[in-house]
Amino acid sequence: MGDFLGVLTNLEEGDFLLIEDVHMLDKSLAEFLAPAMKDFKVSITIDRGPQARIVILNLPRFTVIATATRTERIPAALRRSPRRS
Repeated sequence: MGDFLGVLTNLEEGDFLLIEDVHMLDKSLAEFLAPAMKDFKVSITIDRGPQARIVILNLPRFTVIATATRTERIPAALRRSPRRS
C-alpha cells in the first residue's frame, strides 16, 4: 500500500494513472484507490494504539485509465461511478 501511496502523492494536476489488469488488484488496494478517484483524497493512519491518528492527504485531480480482460472480476469498489464535478 505504501508504494501505491507514493505513486498517488507524486501525481500532478491533470496526470493520467494507467492501471493494467485492474481486475487483479487486491481488494484492500481497490478500496484505498476508490476514494482517491472520487474525492481526490486519501486517509492514512499513522501510529497505533492511543497515539494513532488519521491524516487526510489532498491529491491533485488526476484521471485513471484501467485495462481489464476479466471485467466481471473488477473489484466492486472500482465499479461505482465516480462523482463528477
